[in-house]
Amino acid sequence: MTLRDLFPETDRIHIQTYGKGHAAYLPNVINGYTDRLENDDHSGADSVADLLAKHAAQRPFIQLLDQNDEPRRDTLMRVFHNGGTTLVGLLRAQTAAADHAARTTVKLPTVRHIWDVRSQTYLGQTDTLQINLDQQPRFLALLPDDPGTIRLQADTTVFPGATLTLRGVVGAEQPDGDTAVGHAIHVEVFSPDGTELEWHRRNVVFRGSAISVALPISLSAARGRYRIVVEHAITGAMSETTFDVIQK
Repeated sequence: MTLRDLFPETDRIHIQTYGKGHAAYLPNVINGYTDRLENDDHSGADSVADLLAKHAAQRPFIQLLDQNDEPRRDTLMRVFHNGGTTLVGLLRAQTAAADHAARTTVKLPTVRHIWDVRSQTYLGQTDTLQINLDQQPRFLALLPDDPGTIRLQADTTVFPGATLTLRGVVGAEQPDGDTAVGHAIHVEVFSPDGTELEWHRRNVVFRGSAISVALPISLSAARGRYRIVVEHAITGAMSETTFDVIQK
């Protein structure tokens, strides 16, 4: 196989079948696109998208449509999956047009609970979301179930040198596993005088609804009542509980 086999025509756009695949020769379509994008010229983007859909069955997992219900080509989108949780980052290209907010329709493959992660704001349960995009980044979380509240439980007393296990539930009880809802929580522990114990500070990522965090208690821990505060990274939902360090 030679390049001539893949690209027999080089004076125009040409699609060549080869084996089970296709080779596309796209003069002045992909090359130069970055320069065109900087000038709000999106010519060529539709051609590439159409080819991917037709010959590779590749279509956007999430569609972004502009005010004319046409595909938005000036926005970088990154999609991350953690079990049943999908995180979507959106950032418009830094062009003259992006100085002004633009109405954008976000079309999802299925209905989800949608949260704005940066502002920890609930945006509703839907498969179609209307937002305004400017040059500020947007970060959305798509969840099959609303995390709701956090319920915590811990041992009421613990000796210095022991390990305290913090347990809890996020929202409705669900099994864990590869497809379970992914969560992230931030944990802080405060001493009896209200000082945060920074060595206990941590972010915990897990799947399913069950929280389980091991907190080793120092041998030199002062006696008294300690406070644990947990915050959900997506929703901002908070809960707290207490435990007492006692002497043997």
